[in-house]
Amino acid sequence: MVLVKDLLQRQERLLVVWLVRELRER
Repeated sequence: MVLVKDLLQRQERLLVVWLVRELRER
């Protein structure tokens, strides 16, 4: 269960970073 939670948190972080990058490009 801990591994799954960690993976979800990592994915969320990557999504946030990607969104910020996309917004900065525009």
